[in-house]
Parts: sequence; structure tokens; C-alpha cells
Amino acid sequence: TLSVRHPLIDLVSVGEVGGRLAAGQLVLPDLAALSPGIGGGARLDLAASLEGRARIAVNGAVAVDAAAGPLPRLLGPRAEVALSAAQAGDAWRIQSARIQGPGLAASFAGLAGADRLDLGGTLGLTDLAKLDPAWSGRMSAEGDLSGTPAAPELTADLEIAAAHGRVGAGRAQGRVDARLDPLAASLDLTGDWSGEPLGVRLTAGRSQDGDLRVSVAEGRFAGITASGDLVLPAGAVLPRGELAFDIPRLAEAAPLVALIRPGSLGDGAAGLAGRLGALLAIDEAGRLSVAAQGEGLDLPGVARIGMLSLDARVSDPLGRAETRASLALGDWAAGGLTGDLRLSASGPGAA
Repeated sequence: TLSVRHPLIDLVSVGEVGGRLAAGQLVLPDLAALSPGIGGGARLDLAASLEGRARIAVNGAVAVDAAAGPLPRLLGPRAEVALSAAQAGDAWRIQSARIQGPGLAASFAGLAGADRLDLGGTLGLTDLAKLDPAWSGRMSAEGDLSGTPAAPELTADLEIAAAHGRVGAGRAQGRVDARLDPLAASLDLTGDWSGEPLGVRLTAGRSQDGDLRVSVAEGRFAGITASGDLVLPAGAVLPRGELAFDIPRLAEAAPLVALIRPGSLGDGAAGLAGRLGALLAIDEAGRLSVAAQGEGLDLPGVARIGMLSLDARVSDPLGRAETRASLALGDWAAGGLTGDLRLSASGPGAA
């Protein structure tokens, strides 16, 4: 019998002294002593065998009552944990590994070693309210992790069913692929949100020269479509490239407006109308330009605009921010005033 008692750890093990079998219980009364910033404890039953192939088994529970972010809500006062593994040459074959908490369920199995990974498993957020009380629903991923610990590669199928009191509800499914070396990732989602199409096709990666590239082939949510390509050169602060946005029917964007600016349109969010499009570009010299066009815009309780045209250019946006901008509003009405409006401005941002 081996017994170790300390304020940070309580271990009792029973087995063959100098033998090849052992079992015991490990109690960690204060996780913060091992990982600052995490409060809670753990109680684990351990078993190990060195007869033939080495084998280990762990069963128990972890309690997390304090930590940054949603971790305490996901794992809660008792999250069940279990692990069963056996040595396979210079690697370990994991027959089963799982953790189950109030808002999170994960399990995986496969081969893991110093120079290889071949794991498959699932990860589920079973209650999105544990992340943010305003949301409900679930999200799950099922896939594989391969490569090496230094350069892992992930592929996973995604399923999402979510709802928000102000934004509506929807479902989506898709796939994510990612690798660490060289850095590259892609996300492809399709579905519907409150009866409107939802889609995301995004790729990102780092080139051999260190440039980070992001491409949005298609982004569609709440009636808004987006596309474009951005490159962040190695050592640069601002990216280069273009992003285009189009809202053919502004009324369909009301849920998103309600999410970003709650109450900004009062009770008139449902009366939004019109079309709005914009193009944001940053050229090789770091000059920023924004062009926007709108027509038939109705912002209940704020303004009605028959035609909108914005053209703004900013040189050295992180320095003097030398700006030239013009705004034209046709058939404009707000606060009892009506007419056409043209504004222009130029000069440094600090002026």
C-alpha cells in the first residue's frame, strides 16, 4: 500500500509492491494549485497493469466551479471522465476517452504517440445556453485528428441547431478542415436561418513567405451576402484586399441589427426596407476606401432615404488618416425635415 497525503494531492494505491499491478484513488482538492485560474477539484479511480502490454484505466469526476469563460457552466459541479488505453509499441492505443458535463460531451479513440496521431471522436455542446443565456440549442462535431502532435490535421463534420430570442432560429451543417503546419483551414456551412438561406465558404492559410490569406467565397446570413479576399503580409498591421457586402432586402437583416444593436431601431426593426451594398478595399499602399450605395431605405423612427451614395478614401489610416469623403442623400426625410443632402469632408483624422 502506498499512501501520499498533501494539501494539494491525496493518493492511495494498493497493489503488488515492485509488482506489475496497481489500483488506487487520486483526489485533487484544489485544481487552482495545479492550474492557476481554475477552481474546483477531482476524484479519480486509477488502475494500471504492466503485464504484457502496459494498460491504464481512469474513471471519476471533475468539478469546476471557477474559471474564465464558460468552462464552469460546461463542466459544472460534476463532469464524468473516463479513459482506457493500452501501449502499442512506442504509442498508446486509446480504446475510449470521454468527458460528460452539463453542457459538453466529448469522446475519442485511436492511436497517439510522439510522432503520430490517428484519432477519431465527437465533440458536442449540448446546451448553447451554457455559452450565452440568450442562445439555446446544440452544436456537434464528428471527425478525425491525424498527422503528428507538432503538425496535427483535423477534419470534422458539423451540425448546428440554434435559436436566439432576437435573431431567430436555424439549422446548419458543414465541414471544417484545418492543419497547423503549414497553417491552413477551410469552413463550409450551409443551412437556413429564420427561413432564409445561410451559407459560409471560407478558406485561410499562411504562405511560405509568411503572408496570411483569407478568402470568403460566399457568406450569407440574415439576408446579407459577403465575399472577398484579404492578405495580411508578414510583419504588416493592415491587410490588403477587398470585401463586398450586399443586402438586397434590408428587412431580412432586422434580426442581425437586433443582435448587434439591441433596441437601436426601437419597435420599428420589422419595418426596415430598401437595398444597401458596400465595398471596402485596402490597396498595396495601405490606402483605405469605402464605397456604399443604397436605395429605397426606410429606417423606422430614424430616417427615410430614397438614394444613398458614400465615397470615402483614407490615406495612412494608422497615422495622419488623411481623409476625403462625400455623402449624398436623395429624397431624404428625418425629424420633420425633407430634401436632398450633400456633404463632403477632407483633412487629417486628427483635425
